[in-house]
Amino acid sequence: MKDADPTPETLVDFIERLEETSPIQKKAFIQQNLNVVKKAGSLSLRKIEPSGLRAASVGYEFVDGKTLSGKMSGADVDVLVPKSLLGQLKYLEGFEPAEDMQVEFNGWVKAWDGSEQSYQIIASKIKVPFSQSRAFTVLLYALFSPIIVLFFMIRWTAILFWYALIGLVLWRVIEWQQPFGCQIDMWLCIVFFGGGMFKFYWWAITLSGGSETFVDGIETPVEDLEELTDDMARVLSGFDGDLSLHSLERLTDRQAAILCRHRGGCLDLSGLLSLSDGQAENLAIYPGTLILGSVQRLSDKQAEFLSQFTGELYLGSIETLSDRQLDSLKAFQGVHLELPEEFRLKLEGGFLESSLDS
Repeated sequence: MKDADPTPETLVDFIERLEETSPIQKKAFIQQNLNVVKKAGSLSLRKIEPSGLRAASVGYEFVDGKTLSGKMSGADVDVLVPKSLLGQLKYLEGFEPAEDMQVEFNGWVKAWDGSEQSYQIIASKIKVPFSQSRAFTVLLYALFSPIIVLFFMIRWTAILFWYALIGLVLWRVIEWQQPFGCQIDMWLCIVFFGGGMFKFYWWAITLSGGSETFVDGIETPVEDLEELTDDMARVLSGFDGDLSLHSLERLTDRQAAILCRHRGGCLDLSGLLSLSDGQAENLAIYPGTLILGSVQRLSDKQAEFLSQFTGELYLGSIETLSDRQLDSLKAFQGVHLELPEEFRLKLEGGFLESSLDS
């Protein structure tokens, strides 16, 4: 992602320019400016809602984020805000649709939705009112500096606690019958009770702030698993909850069959760049939501297998689909199939109808 647009064009100006072009030109302009951050976006807010799994094709960090819907320069836009920026939306809590609220932000246009006649924009920064004021920043640091100092005291005490305690105990043994032993006893009490309290606070802070998922029998957090054994796959299949295996880079056909026994609701395999025919056949029987966010190509057999999927299937990174694969996916039996827009439009009938007519 580029830090800044080399031209002075703002996000509002870019949307106005897109509104004057045809749908084909829109896509071309968007591709030329993809990931180029533009400033001074101004959204007339209409509603705020969780992004959910529909944002999985953009990136997993957006699934737990929010979508701001409204108008910009007369055009309908959906601004996707990742989870990391949710803190910048705090001031919008309690927003009512009847209010005339303008949201200032930076970002770039990701796509044009021809069916909804709206633009999809990725936010890189939400401009919180008054946050650009230097006086406000100085006041904020002045007010919270004691908390910052206390935070670093707790952090470093937690790191050095055991080293300091062991060192003082050894020192006390050496000075066992020396007059200086009383002063060492005092330091031992300070480190043991005071340092122990700070270490407990740090443990509580890191425990409450973590978003990692642990499963009994596997030491590594589920989100960090890069490879599996058959035994680990069996343990995960019995987990009662969503499985976010988006770091998993390798999966055997047997492990895919085992994971399909999982009944937690969602199986995220966004780390896989490709599938084998056996994996596609096994994953097709998964009863919940399946995210294959990095798979770019399918074989004819894989498309046929996945068309039998009965839940929600996300294939947001597919780059090419043949006519035969499109025919297979047109018979998709599941609740929802997420594909890039060009293939979704073809599945809705335009491409296949023209093929049949010819």
